[in-house]
Amino acid sequence: MNLQRLRYFVAVAEELHFGRAAQRLHMSQPPLSQQIRLLERELDTALFDRSTRRVSLTDAGSFLYPEAVRLLAEADSVDRLMDQRRHGQAGTLRVGFVDSAAYEVMPRALSEYRRRWPQVDYELHTMSSDEQVKALRAGRIDLGIGRAAADPERVEATLVMQ
Repeated sequence: MNLQRLRYFVAVAEELHFGRAAQRLHMSQPPLSQQIRLLERELDTALFDRSTRRVSLTDAGSFLYPEAVRLLAEADSVDRLMDQRRHGQAGTLRVGFVDSAAYEVMPRALSEYRRRWPQVDYELHTMSSDEQVKALRAGRIDLGIGRAAADPERVEATLVMQ
């Protein structure tokens, strides 16, 4: 089923007027009417009773409307979640750190990161700086917090604290 056709259906169901729905959707009325007819054909049922004076939902249209609204909200939610993941605002961050970072650096860093990106989950791994470089190169962690500057030929390093 085409989600765009469901969006068209919801607009017409809410406006109960093809012209106003088309205007709301920033399109002309004939293509909107055609898309609704295609949806009705696909579902093998009429969704609207049409007359020259008014448009109303059929029983099937009334049944479909709340489900269509729910499905579209879920689809929009998936789009938002994937956007957040693409931008590092959701998903899992795998962090390797040396034992000594557990006392000061990690609590501060995680607290700030959780405040900014509450949808992110964390996998925390204690490991030596050398193990972190290997894990970064192998793709087992995304970030390492070590005691010594890493070899710039092997990984990119940023001084966090002196």
